[in-house]
Amino acid sequence: MDPKELLSIVDAARLAGSTVRVEGWAFTDLPTRDARGSTFHVVFRARNGWRRMFPATPVARPDVAGFFGNPHVESCGFTAEIPVAALRAGTYDVGVYVRTKDGDEGLQISDKSVVVD
Repeated sequence: MDPKELLSIVDAARLAGSTVRVEGWAFTDLPTRDARGSTFHVVFRARNGWRRMFPATPVARPDVAGFFGNPHVESCGFTAEIPVAALRAGTYDVGVYVRTKDGDEGLQISDKSVVVD
């Protein structure tokens, strides 16, 4: 399947003790713009190209639905807490991978980064 354009924002990517907490929203930019039933993964991309993906928990984002005037994207939010031990030491750009209930998928790396020692 061809990757789709994503509309997404990683609101936060920060170290919190022994975890990296990531929050945001994303959905594929299709004419239907429907996030219901989508699955989300947080992506960590190291500067050397090494990548890891971790499942994220869907959360409601009525603010995003209101902004776009589309109730079908309210379920576009995600949150994840990743154990620092699951990552190698380094600097990571953080992004999101989305797969819709119809099988469309997209990946976008954000401007957020985290440093793991």
